[in-house]
Amino acid sequence: MQLYESRIRGLAELTRAIGDITTEIAARVNSSTGNPVRVLELGCGFGVVLLQLMRRFGDKVELHGVNYSAAGGDENMMRETARELKIFSDEEMEDSQMPCLRFFDACAAWPYPESYFDMIISQSSFIWFPDKIAALELINRVLKHDGVARIDMGIERGSLPPEYRTSILIWDRGRLIPFWEYIAHFPNLRMKRPDQSRPANWFIKLTRGKNTHPSKQAFLEMRHKDNFDMNLELVTRIDLREIHEKWGGFQSVYRLKNQITPRWPRDYATSVPFQS
Repeated sequence: MQLYESRIRGLAELTRAIGDITTEIAARVNSSTGNPVRVLELGCGFGVVLLQLMRRFGDKVELHGVNYSAAGGDENMMRETARELKIFSDEEMEDSQMPCLRFFDACAAWPYPESYFDMIISQSSFIWFPDKIAALELINRVLKHDGVARIDMGIERGSLPPEYRTSILIWDRGRLIPFWEYIAHFPNLRMKRPDQSRPANWFIKLTRGKNTHPSKQAFLEMRHKDNFDMNLELVTRIDLREIHEKWGGFQSVYRLKNQITPRWPRDYATSVPFQS
């Protein structure tokens, strides 16, 4: 089996994208009353992250993974990857509960009950979701009330032309609202950087004219919120592969569903994105 680099990203790559998750999981394991900590990875590929978490925490975690289809990575591929990377032997895998993989569109209905997962993670796959806001609302539905999600959103990709560089566009009455500013109005959403435990402070850089966008390394941290609705409707989705064969992912374009949110300032660089 050919081990495609994009399919075998492990904990080291995950940590660079969304920070250390093992400390969070360990804390939940230590405070658990005996039930395993449930972890879901969106876009798990060949399951390297899940296998490494399985190696580290054993039956103290219940591991789940999602791919769009089996072609992106199924249990056979996961087992072969475990052998090739020497994470587990065949004997160890036979004696262990392997991560549970499912295949579905993460922007549509999910086959999990509400308030099911302690932690949801994703790296490098969110740009492939055609309706990213729908996926965030679905994440909220299956998160436990004390659960947390960390999502590598891929909002800005500098390698693409300016008109396709931003993966989520939000329009309000003809005005473009930056994604990281928009989420400032939702207390359960925070922009963070992998090397920081606090929200990423890019406001000063913006106002000094040193940056036009938040760091592309920023990720989204999400907590559960009852009746969560981001008040956005999908206008269109652009499959970038249809424009250029070497591009990938979807650009998702939204507009506000109604005007329940406050009017946005003309210059977003003059408004603080959120309070930590």
